[in-house]
Amino acid sequence: MIYEDLGEPLEVSINGVPVADPPHRVEVWDRSNRALGLASRVVQGRNTVTIRGRVPSFPTTMPAVHGLEPVILRGEFAVKGRHIIPAERHVQTGDWAAMGLPHYSGRVTYTQRFRLPSGYLGQDLVLEFAKVHETVEVWLNGESAGYRIWPPYRLPIGHLIREGDNELKVAVTNTAANLLGHPRPSGLLGSVRIVSYPRVMVPLVDAEEGK
Repeated sequence: MIYEDLGEPLEVSINGVPVADPPHRVEVWDRSNRALGLASRVVQGRNTVTIRGRVPSFPTTMPAVHGLEPVILRGEFAVKGRHIIPAERHVQTGDWAAMGLPHYSGRVTYTQRFRLPSGYLGQDLVLEFAKVHETVEVWLNGESAGYRIWPPYRLPIGHLIREGDNELKVAVTNTAANLLGHPRPSGLLGSVRIVSYPRVMVPLVDAEEGK
């Protein structure tokens, strides 16, 4: 369990049993985060976590007000409805929230192998993503092809691609909105394609010859 240390005493119990272990520092969304291990205390089925604390005594000025910041469970699991289920180790393209990761904030890396016909080697090639939330970074055959943090999500890859087998890696990173707020669509949400542009040779004008 991850929570924000407000500088006031906090009591946590699981299924009516107090957690006596001291929390340890961990940085998830800021340096004030604290972590308590729950794995050895939960039971199969329904569990109840009770948190007792108090609002900090120091004054605040509007619009800032004291309040309990998000308390999250962190671990390798997915969510279906209001139930924790085993997490899939491999995900497909699509919305992470629909795959059981509604509050996941972080990075997912996709890998795809493909073959390129030789006829495309003489053209400018661009990798094009229809829709990404939020940022995308690309590697082709082990070399960085760059990254994009907003549309249009297009990257030139002609200098890295080769005839025959190619390995494409795409890392998508979303924001902290899913972790600290309501689930938002995240991941590769549309098609991914390679667009080819034939190279056109344009003759230069010779100014001295007038040609």
